Amino acid sequence: MRERNDEDRDPLACAEPGCPMLGTVDRGSSGRFLCSAHAWAEPARWRGITEALNRQQRLRQFIADLRRQDSVAPAVLLSAARQVWGDGSPLLPASWETLEAYRERMHRELVARVEEAVS
Repeated sequence: MRERNDEDRDPLACAEPGCPMLGTVDRGSSGRFLCSAHAWAEPARWRGITEALNRQQRLRQFIADLRRQDSVAPAVLLSAARQVWGDGSPLLPASWETLEAYRERMHRELVARVEEAVS
């Protein structure tokens, strides 16, 4: 089996090795894009952040699925969320939430879970 190297890395991925997120923040115009979880954290915490992000695969996948949607009927969104989280979950979309607002809330949930794991 061939080892993974820089040529195998997704050019849009976070620059922190092993991070499953997209690199969206360049803090110093260096061209080295980090995900929002790594960009604002002290480098000493990066390994723990990466490990915590990798443990949140189901939530990360759900967020990625939401991002692929341009629009979705509220009933369809609720049904999809119920399939992932189950009835009664606080992670279900509220009746007033737009797709964009729900995506943002799910991203904040991911960040909160990572922060809790590394604190």
